[in-house]
Amino acid sequence: MLFGIERFAYVLLLITGFVSGTLYNSQYDAWPFLSANRAIALRTQRDISKSSLITYDVVTGVNLTTVIFQSLGYNDSSFTDITDLLNVGIQALSLDLYYNEYTKNWSLCPYKAVNSNSLATQCGNASTFNLASIASIVDSFLLDTDSILNTNMFYVLLNLNSMVDHESSNLSGVHRLGKIFKNITNLITPEMIHTSKLPTIGNLLFTENIRLSVVIVENNMPANTSYDLSSDLDTVFIASDLMEASEYQDVQGNTLNPLPMLYEPFDLQNTYNSSDSNQTKFRFLYETPDSQFTLSEFHTIISSGYSQIISRSFSNLSDISDFLDNSLWSWRSGQPPFVGSIEGNNGEIIEVGKNAGRCAVVTKLGWKATSCALKYRSMCQNSNHDAEYVITDDTSNYRSAAEKCYELNETYVVAVPYTAGEQSKMTDMISGDDDGVWININSISSANCWVQGVNTVCPYQKTISKRIFIKMITPGSVVSFVLVLLLIAFQFNRVPVHKNRRHWRRLMNDRLAGEFEGVAS
Repeated sequence: MLFGIERFAYVLLLITGFVSGTLYNSQYDAWPFLSANRAIALRTQRDISKSSLITYDVVTGVNLTTVIFQSLGYNDSSFTDITDLLNVGIQALSLDLYYNEYTKNWSLCPYKAVNSNSLATQCGNASTFNLASIASIVDSFLLDTDSILNTNMFYVLLNLNSMVDHESSNLSGVHRLGKIFKNITNLITPEMIHTSKLPTIGNLLFTENIRLSVVIVENNMPANTSYDLSSDLDTVFIASDLMEASEYQDVQGNTLNPLPMLYEPFDLQNTYNSSDSNQTKFRFLYETPDSQFTLSEFHTIISSGYSQIISRSFSNLSDISDFLDNSLWSWRSGQPPFVGSIEGNNGEIIEVGKNAGRCAVVTKLGWKATSCALKYRSMCQNSNHDAEYVITDDTSNYRSAAEKCYELNETYVVAVPYTAGEQSKMTDMISGDDDGVWININSISSANCWVQGVNTVCPYQKTISKRIFIKMITPGSVVSFVLVLLLIAFQFNRVPVHKNRRHWRRLMNDRLAGEFEGVAS
């Protein structure tokens, strides 16, 4: 519990709606900023799954060539759109790169764009539109979000291609891939990851404070390419699927451990599920022109533990919001609602989410916030056998859910899904008649902060309170400082009437000093 100034500052947080996002609960309405409910949902999913291995991380990404460059142009005017995508929660960028075997330069533009005569499709100035520029955008974003509230895993996925253009004079100056990423913020390097003992999400984010993985996922370079990857492999990962096809070595000639990753095209004929209970690989699926996700398929595959790479053009980039609102395996679309107060157009205070629930149930489509007083059945887990779940027959309110699980057996507790796979097992057990089943997640201690356990206090209360208090006192401090400066200025720069008064007083004193005191004799 917070007392004194910390409690006042935390209340101010709710009044001002200070969250890492805008107050809209729709990503489309919030564009180009992260919506309030998605900011909360992303943070909750990260915190709940932080004890899971990094291979269980599930993100949404885009292929920059198809989503941005082909429709908006191969030039630096597209950088604003890339920044917008990062701000709204995109956590993976897939990049098609082209190595000119003649000029020894890496380009973001394919051969047809380099040699296009059309302003709409031709490659922009490569000295500013290049891989280094993209890396700088990512680095700035990582710096801006390098806090306990906003940090998340991030991936740059490289698709390598080769071309020969003898006439090109539009040079990027980018000769080595590893050099571009070497000094980027929070970079994870191959020597930090050992497949025999993979770290957890929480270990990388909160203990090591590293979160960016740069991975070569496709290598379409010819066998006789003049480019040597070996000097990049102290910085850039090789996906394990590529390692199975050929052996890579670093500059010392040591065979490298690959990053365990599956990167393959989405296939409508495949059935994607979470049957891999021991998920030992990152799993990425990307769209192709012949196989694109429907919104329903997109969410189903996310819920099965696969990260998605969106690879299509949008007439308006903000139209990608429909996918983003369905991009979490945990919360269902639009959940959880933001709770707080905002100022209306006429200065009135409007309560937002005043009656929103503070406890979570799991439904067929994901978690949903509901009133803790309502009665639902409970999802119970055998604490001695983590893979064993059962749903109670009896209903109860949230605080009594633990008792209902205990009545089944003393080893049963209210369940929490830590990964997409665990949640998938739970949703398979829920019947179509169930409006939801209790899981052990709530925001009882603090609105907009969802935690595991009835008596768990929000871990961010002090962080948020200090930040709000600083914001609160800063305007007053500035005003006080300005007033002090003005007073000092007046002391050294008196107005004319004050200067004249001092001048005449000095003359009178000099005159009086020459006169005698007393009565003349």
